[in-house]
Amino acid sequence: MLKRLLVMVMVLGVLAPVLGEAGAAKSGGVLKYALLRDPTGWDPHINQGATQYTFTANIYEALLRYSQKGTLEPGLAVRWENPDPTTYILHIRRNVKFHSGNPLTAEDVKFSIDRILDPSTAATRSREFSVVQSVAVVDPFTVKITLKKPDAPFLELLASGEAMIVDKKWAQSGGNFKQATSGTGPFKQGPFEAGVRYALVKNADYWEQPYPYLDRIEYASVPKDEVRMQALQTANVDMTEYIPWQYIKTLEKDPNVRVFVGHDTFNVIRLNPKRPPFDNPKVRQAFNYLIDRKEIVDL
Repeated sequence: MLKRLLVMVMVLGVLAPVLGEAGAAKSGGVLKYALLRDPTGWDPHINQGATQYTFTANIYEALLRYSQKGTLEPGLAVRWENPDPTTYILHIRRNVKFHSGNPLTAEDVKFSIDRILDPSTAATRSREFSVVQSVAVVDPFTVKITLKKPDAPFLELLASGEAMIVDKKWAQSGGNFKQATSGTGPFKQGPFEAGVRYALVKNADYWEQPYPYLDRIEYASVPKDEVRMQALQTANVDMTEYIPWQYIKTLEKDPNVRVFVGHDTFNVIRLNPKRPPFDNPKVRQAFNYLIDRKEIVDL
């Protein structure tokens, strides 16, 4: 099996429709993207791989998100308070609509977290969310989350890709998460033919104007590496992904192609709080302080 890195390649000039003079943003244009794999589902609470996330991350949004500097910032929650170690009060962004037209409220936030906790959902993050004792709607735009015990990374959990907020009214009126979507994100699910082509279309009512700039993203299912390369070099597609090493040098020599390389692996260190020395909170805090976050962001 050929070794792959997460390599994104694009035809130079693909952003011309959305960039004006001196890099000024301009709306319009269609991005054509060749997929290595098909998405295996549309449910934002069930992570079935990076390809699915390519879609759900554009369709749905979480309460919090990460800035370009790697710090947490407001998403669908405009602000939050942590009055004690087990209580979080989140204030929900107003004037946000789901793609169905339904307004975003605190009820949707409660429904989403309750859905993650429901064993029948088989949500990817259900274990991490099991620290939640209750979710209460304080008013139409305020939610109170009570934890069973203090959980230091809880805010990061609320920003994760599997903690997206879904449309309660849409879901309860027959919405099928396996086939359809109703999020608040910059793009809406467009027409698709499973195993062949998929599309995301601009959400003209997106709360964070002037985004998105693109009118549409068209995805083609192209599992054969050589076919994806040919499509890219002949400008039949603008971008593709996961390129085998044998093609990299050829693409880097092509003046019309730009190659972006990033590692698709990550390392995790888990500390067992039931065994010394990590049963001491001070030792765990010391490890937390040792992390050079700036260097991680700069890599």
